[in-house]
Amino acid sequence: MQDRAIKSLVLFLIPFLIYVVPLPFAPLMEPDEARYGAIPSAMNATGDYVPPRLKGVVYFEKPPLSYWATAVFYRIFGENEFSSRLFAALCAWGCILLVYRMGLFFHDARTGLYAAAVLSTFLYHAVIGRINILDMPLAFLVCLAIWLGFRYFSSVERRKARLYLLYLFSALAFLAKGLIGIVFPFGVIVIWLAVSRRRREIPGLFSPIGIMIFSVVSLPWVILVQRENP
Repeated sequence: MQDRAIKSLVLFLIPFLIYVVPLPFAPLMEPDEARYGAIPSAMNATGDYVPPRLKGVVYFEKPPLSYWATAVFYRIFGENEFSSRLFAALCAWGCILLVYRMGLFFHDARTGLYAAAVLSTFLYHAVIGRINILDMPLAFLVCLAIWLGFRYFSSVERRKARLYLLYLFSALAFLAKGLIGIVFPFGVIVIWLAVSRRRREIPGLFSPIGIMIFSVVSLPWVILVQRENP
């Protein structure tokens, strides 16, 4: 019972108090938070969710995943500081849960809880996790993709689902901030395999089904936005 209470405290109550509760208590900061709050507002106003627009002008500097998520939260909670920052906060919370799983895998539940507690109260993570910018969603999706790739190659049974999820979350990372969402997950795994003297396993990263999953998730927006803006 005590272990369950500590686990709930570290993984749920503390992150909720640090990352979710404070979201509405500060105005959006210029220029990034205001920009990333205005674009999903324009999407909801126009009903056009393909090209991001800022003050009526197409804004192709970043892909749309975070804009889409914020637009959904605007629909649910209204257009305010809380809903504008919620996606970043949930991704920061996701990183904490992911670190717990890593500690549990490598050592035990106690190690995972200590690691999660440290990350929860780490200043940089706490700051970036409460700001409506793209860094935290990108970090969460990239780390999750890398972790799934690591689990795939570190297990004896080689569950294909983990490999397919690597492609899925890489596609979401691509939609969050572009090519870095592809280069980092696959690059890190290739380097790890090479350094570990497992170069012969690198071709195992190639998966036709994984490529299909990546394409189904990421290419429709690329095709539509190109069609609307040749």
